[in-house]
Amino acid sequence: MSSNKFNPSVEEVIANGRRVVKEAEEALARSKRLFAENNIDPEETMALIRKRGGDAAVRALEAQAAAMLQEFEDEMERQRVHGTKPRPAGKPARLRNMI
Repeated sequence: MSSNKFNPSVEEVIANGRRVVKEAEEALARSKRLFAENNIDPEETMALIRKRGGDAAVRALEAQAAAMLQEFEDEMERQRVHGTKPRPAGKPARLRNMI
């Protein structure tokens, strides 16, 4: 572990990156599974939105998705900066005889 508590070690950064990638892959797999279970084809859905609402509806949907993604990225950054960091187990507190 790095001696500077504000500067994570390379190993910590790599481990965190791998964790984030794994979580993203799991979320993508869950989405694909959910789409398949409910017979949802994203391309067909987008074509239907374009047909019924026009390009303005598609742009509005894309803007909403971009805002949600930005919110997710902001939350990930907040967790990275302010989240609790694993600490090694410390020594138990020493009690002094105060008599």
